[in-house]
Amino acid sequence: MTTAASPSGLKTGHDKVAVRGSIPERKFSAFYFKGDRLIAVDSINRAPDHIAARKLLETGGFDAVERLRSKLEYTHIAV
Repeated sequence: MTTAASPSGLKTGHDKVAVRGSIPERKFSAFYFKGDRLIAVDSINRAPDHIAARKLLETGGFDAVERLRSKLEYTHIAV
């Protein structure tokens, strides 16, 4: 299986990570937050997640937790 990795943003200083998808299947995205602000995303074989997150990053990533929560179901959130 070919793996497509797509990182965006700088995750230094994050205080929350939300993971969507399946890590064992190598199809997941990790969303990195500082407060309610999205600061980075790492996507593996999940282009739609990556595209949505990039749009939020381009607008500053503010209030991203609620905006993403309405579009994505997280499988794991770590604080």
